[in-house]
Amino acid sequence: MISLDSYGDSLEKDDYRCHSRFKRAVNFFNGHSLVALVDRKIGPGPHHILISGLDPQKIDQLAVTADELLLDGCRFPFISSCCYDSRIDMGAEIDHGRFGANLDYFSQGLRRSATPKSLAFLLQPRPKVHRRSVLERSIAARLAAGSELVFSPDLLSGVKMCRGLGFGLTPGGDDFIGGILLALHCAQKIFSRDFRRIITSVYETARGENPFSNTMLASAGKGRAIGRIKDLLAALLYGGKNDVFRCVNELRTIGHSSGIDFGTGLLLALQKLDRSEGEKWW
Repeated sequence: MISLDSYGDSLEKDDYRCHSRFKRAVNFFNGHSLVALVDRKIGPGPHHILISGLDPQKIDQLAVTADELLLDGCRFPFISSCCYDSRIDMGAEIDHGRFGANLDYFSQGLRRSATPKSLAFLLQPRPKVHRRSVLERSIAARLAAGSELVFSPDLLSGVKMCRGLGFGLTPGGDDFIGGILLALHCAQKIFSRDFRRIITSVYETARGENPFSNTMLASAGKGRAIGRIKDLLAALLYGGKNDVFRCVNELRTIGHSSGIDFGTGLLLALQKLDRSEGEKWW
């Protein structure tokens, strides 16, 4: 039995062709935006589609219309109950004492969950670069310098330095910036501030030629996230120690180090804003 289990709320109506195939995801591209057919382990996201009983590896073409998905011509009508809401739920009143304590738990959990080549080394007061190759050491040193600039009045210069740095589908520098963008978006509600202008500037500065990064950055800037990041933010805002630790552990399952790198940017930006009670640092 083939059934549409979940589809993201940010799917762009268009025709897509297969861009790349991986074990748990097949990516489709329309020239500027990505859509991914994923399995349950990856889970829902603003641009994700989950379909039971179908082998995504055999699909070559995807079309998104106002009413349905077409996969190699097979039709899957949209059902509102299957639409994944990628927005961050921030309707309830925020307890700033709880939030500050949860940021400390987030930091503890992120340090414990750090993967060897992740950007979690940036959480150290004076980041020390330990990498095997000259290239890795050079990239890590540049990321450390870029991070220092990001959290200075010269934020956009830091974004330029971090942009595109690293390895993988979404380089660590881009994941790091994505975390900062989502932090800025959420901080508008947490601290009753308007950061729309800087969010736009950071996004436009960070955009490059990588469609995976561009799609992720656009979602983060709009305050939209995959399921595991949404769960983490809910834990930070309304949960407790065990909730935060559980959600931080899940970051390890996102890409090779993408979850940890994104989380590092998210944490550092939220900490910076929390310490200044939401006053901008740039």
